[in-house]
Formats: sequence, C-alpha cells, structure tokens
Amino acid sequence: MMLKQVVHKHWLPFSLGAASFALLLGTFIILGEDASNDSPQVANPPNATEVLRETVFADGNIRTERVEETIWAIDDFWAEYEEWQLVDQSNHFVHFRKTILDLSPEVKEDGYLGIDADRGIVLYTGAQEAGQIVTRYSEIEAAKLSESDVAALEQGIRIESLEHLQNLLAQWR
Repeated sequence: MMLKQVVHKHWLPFSLGAASFALLLGTFIILGEDASNDSPQVANPPNATEVLRETVFADGNIRTERVEETIWAIDDFWAEYEEWQLVDQSNHFVHFRKTILDLSPEVKEDGYLGIDADRGIVLYTGAQEAGQIVTRYSEIEAAKLSESDVAALEQGIRIESLEHLQNLLAQWR
C-alpha cells in the first residue's frame, strides 16, 4: 500500500528514472558491454564508420570534418571521443560535437569587429570590404553607440582575444 502511494504521488520522477535506467541498459546491450569482461570489445569483423566531427568556437565559427574510421575495438573508439558530445548515431555513421571556449584560428589571425552595410555590428575576418562575416550581433544597435565607438567600428576593431571581444560586446549591450 505504501509503495502504491509513493509511486502515485511521485509518478514523474519515478517514470523518468525508469526510462533512464532502460536507456542505460539498452546502451550497454547495444555496445556489447559485459561488466565481467575487462578486455576491449572487438568489432568482428572491423566496422567502417563515417565520423562527422563538428567543432564550435566561441566566436560562432563552426568547423566540420568528415572521416572514415575503421573500428577495431569499440572501447578504443569511444575513448578516442570521450571529450566530444555525441549528437547523432546510426548504422555506420556517428556525429560528434566539441565546443571550444576560444576564438577560431581564423578570427585569432585576422578578426575584426565592424559595421556592415545595414549598420549592424559584425565580427568578420579579412579586409572589411571583402571580409568573411563570422557573426552578426543584432542585439547591439550602432545608432545607440557613441560617435567614437562607431568611428572605430567603421575602421574595424582588431580582436586580440576572446576576453577582448566579450568586453567590447558587454560594453555595448
């Protein structure tokens, strides 16, 4: 009787817990994990898998790379990507994402804050006239900035670091 009252009163957490346990158990079954076997699980035969690696930088740049990997040992494969977030997985395809809390190499090398033709604040790489726009900051209105800030943006403000970018944006928000 007491168990019935607890389950009735707390049905949502109980259901979520049961579903989480079922998913965890299903993952171990799918991956062929066996707690009593400490040797690496070997794919028999080796499994060729397409891997999509997506790297997301703090400045908004996204870099993708597709590689074909042969999985000889499942444990080794997952260990190789332990710092990545699993986004999608299907038969012979795995999509991972990693977030880097730093500027992308392109912005580190040649990144500027400026004003585009629509008077919007943008982060771009290269020369202002032909630069590649990385991110638009639509929440910042150029009309509300000081004349000196607008003049600096029209010339292009070289971005030195992620902290520098964040400080400028915080100042104008």
